[in-house]
Amino acid sequence: MKENQQINKYMVKFNQLMSQVRGHGDGTLCHQFYSGLPDHIKDKIWHVGKPCNLDDLHYLAQEIDMCYWECKEEVQCQGQAHYLFKCQLLFGEH
Repeated sequence: MKENQQINKYMVKFNQLMSQVRGHGDGTLCHQFYSGLPDHIKDKIWHVGKPCNLDDLHYLAQEIDMCYWECKEEVQCQGQAHYLFKCQLLFGEH
C-alpha cells in the first residue's frame, strides 16, 4: 500500500488476491495484510497490539487510517497549530 493511499483500495485488492489463493491460515493472511500496510498504520498497531485474526486487523487498520486522514484534512483545511499538534501526538508527524 502506498503511503498516500487510503486503506479501502488496499483492502479491496487484498481481498481480491485472497480469494484466489487457498490453504493459507488466518495467521499467514494477517502477516501478509500487515506487511503491506504503510508505516503510519503499522506504528499505531504496534502501540495498541496486533490483533490475532484478519477481521480484527482489518477493522483496526481502517480505524487508524480514518483517524489519520481526518487529521490530515483538519490540518489542511484549518491550518491551526492545535490540529498539527494532534497529528504529531497521534502519528508522530512533523
